[in-house]
Amino acid sequence: MPQNLTIRTGTDNIQNISQKITTTPITVSGTTELTKQIASLPITLNNVNSSVLICAYATCSIADTAAGTQIGPVYLQVTRPVDGVQTIIYQTEFQAKNIAYTANLALNNHFGFDWLDARPAPSMCPDICSTPNSAIACPGATINYTFNLYTPGLINATQTAGLQANDLYSFTLIEVPNNNQ
Repeated sequence: MPQNLTIRTGTDNIQNISQKITTTPITVSGTTELTKQIASLPITLNNVNSSVLICAYATCSIADTAAGTQIGPVYLQVTRPVDGVQTIIYQTEFQAKNIAYTANLALNNHFGFDWLDARPAPSMCPDICSTPNSAIACPGATINYTFNLYTPGLINATQTAGLQANDLYSFTLIEVPNNNQ
């Protein structure tokens, strides 16, 4: 999908980070709320009225040392500033219920999505950017997206979820020009 969008819109503003976990795992565990940052990726928009296509993929390993019937929940979240406050703008969840499994379960899950953040810059600086032909440069033209692994608390303290050694992630931001600019 990103390739077709790039060809059709002619955009050349693409930011990407792709990595394989080689050292420190990025994991959540326990029955309390926990957030771990996977990566942060900025994009400087060529036009404040553009949208941003977010393409995200991450391999997530989930393990439980005890037998059970429910796994998770664990989320891949995307956050960015909205009116000065870091805000979740998209998230996807993995959770399995009513599936009996034995101790020492190890699963691999894949989070993946393409999502359009429509005209994000005005939420960064609404007063300055509200006039489309404004001569004032919008300070929110550089937007920093943060990708997090999150759980409100796993169902069982014996569970661990996250990116382990050799797991992969790839996050891409693509500026999508507004045809009405």
